[in-house]
Amino acid sequence: MLAKDYNGQGVTYSEQGQYDLAILEFNKALEIDPGSTETYNNRGITYSKKDQFDLAYFGLSQRP
Repeated sequence: MLAKDYNGQGVTYSEQGQYDLAILEFNKALEIDPGSTETYNNRGITYSKKDQFDLAYFGLSQRP
């Protein structure tokens, strides 16, 4: 699979409220494409949906 596929699946999981699965998919996408600002953004939004604002901030601040 490509990074965009993992990112897309992460978005789907996040929209379904399956935040932990979404984060796993975003992490897979970032392993393949660590420069994807879109994936960092999506992961940060998902962390904020889980009220994990410290992780959301940290993840967003790590963007390239």
